[in-house]
Amino acid sequence: MSKKNRAWRGKPKKLDLVCLFVPDFVSLRRLDCGSTVGDVGRVLGPAGQRAMERMLASTSGDITSRQWKTQTNLLRRLVHEYPDSLNAKFVAWLEPLLDLGCEARFEQPILSWDLIRLAQPSWVGETERLLYDHWALLQQRGQILLESLDFGARLAGGNEVSALRDLATGIRTDPLLLPYWSEAALEHIENSGTAAALDLARATAFVQGLVSQLGLVQALQDDAKPHIHAMLELDSERGFCNPGGVLLQAVREALKLPTVESLVEIVQSSGCKGPDRSTLMAWSSGRQFPSKKLWCNMSEALRSPSDPEFRGLPGPLRRGTLGWAARRIHALRQTFGQHWAQLKPFVGEADSLAAWLGPSVDRWHHHWVANPLPLVELPMLPSRAQ
Repeated sequence: MSKKNRAWRGKPKKLDLVCLFVPDFVSLRRLDCGSTVGDVGRVLGPAGQRAMERMLASTSGDITSRQWKTQTNLLRRLVHEYPDSLNAKFVAWLEPLLDLGCEARFEQPILSWDLIRLAQPSWVGETERLLYDHWALLQQRGQILLESLDFGARLAGGNEVSALRDLATGIRTDPLLLPYWSEAALEHIENSGTAAALDLARATAFVQGLVSQLGLVQALQDDAKPHIHAMLELDSERGFCNPGGVLLQAVREALKLPTVESLVEIVQSSGCKGPDRSTLMAWSSGRQFPSKKLWCNMSEALRSPSDPEFRGLPGPLRRGTLGWAARRIHALRQTFGQHWAQLKPFVGEADSLAAWLGPSVDRWHHHWVANPLPLVELPMLPSRAQ
């Protein structure tokens, strides 16, 4: 696939994982969407979002005056230019802190996914809130385990072997963390003897976390299950699944458009700079994955004056669930498919990641039906230390 036609462009970025295998917000949005998106992403950018997390999680004097000035300027711009991009209560709490400079410190740090949940505005969709809650729960449990083991200090003190052994034991005894780690991965942690060797096991747990969310959405949104299942079906001849093509087909069926050509006619007659016929055919066949820009342009072309909010669309499309699922499956293929040889010993015996995805999502679906996601309480906004 040429660079011009790739939806996910640019030099691959490192995925930052916290609390064992939980992604930070910026890394996850880059993975799922190819870039940071939304008002927060456009204004702050990756560096600014991380600055916001660092600032609000700080309990010590590790932020310089210059860093604080940069961070607060970014946040002021966000609050004043995009007031709807943050929760109003969060903004009311945040604004007085912007004038405190480096003096602003908090009684206890706040975990990054709790911060995201506190800051999210009311219009964030049902599916997105569900995923945020899931990552927050995993981050909370991972943090509790690491603190109970004094893991960081033991690694820094050269006690890697015992720290890693105790970490594997701790994961085995935690019913919420254990499903993401295979026994092979835990044995690898125990036998590696060095913290550097932990990276591959963490990566496989992260992949399980990404896949588990597809199963979670299936378990909680029955109307989305058939579409996600179709996105995961493996083409026996070509050896890959086609989430973008299934997404496009779902749109056509919802709008009662029998063929791709009928979709082309609407897009062309609208005057929008949407995808042309060859691009739509490539999306439909799976040769390309829909780019965000062209997909948004096509959506504008399909918008009806009588239903500008697409309220007449089926629930999974209206909620954005199918768009998210297609991007997640595509991201898994693009990011981890080429590393299947390294992942395979820790996750399964399938010949490829694409072949492994379908059965794994089904397994997670059954897991969530039997073990519903616990209620994830929203934390209090942290108090400033006196």
